[in-house]
Amino acid sequence: MTFPVRQILGQQDQAIAREAQQLLKDVGVSLQVEGGKVVELPPTLTQVLGEVLEQLAAGQAVTILPTEQELTTQEAANLLGVSRPFFIEKILEAGKLPYHRIGKHRRIVLSDLLDYQQRDQAEREAIVAAMTANAQELDLD
Repeated sequence: MTFPVRQILGQQDQAIAREAQQLLKDVGVSLQVEGGKVVELPPTLTQVLGEVLEQLAAGQAVTILPTEQELTTQEAANLLGVSRPFFIEKILEAGKLPYHRIGKHRRIVLSDLLDYQQRDQAEREAIVAAMTANAQELDLD
């Protein structure tokens, strides 16, 4: 199930989101519903709420997806910020990311995509660190 905020928040709502996000950094969160029942949110949920508020305050749309959500190749490519042909040829067909087919269509599990994204980012950071070390050894900085 997804819960997209399809409309960018107005400036007043962004300011409220920013204020709420700042407040979450300093305190725990309790929700009180009609009838007086109070629910204390654990720190992990408070952190998730803070991250959502941060994106909304910055004027970004937010979509919440379950990690086992299946994505189309276009949705996965969009999440990675690459073209669909690049995603299919350089990532899927290269065996860097598991997928399955439904008829002729490929599907990617979101958790697998997020794992790939983290691995790819770590590889990129390692390459940059190695290049920086090489440049320093050669006194090219």
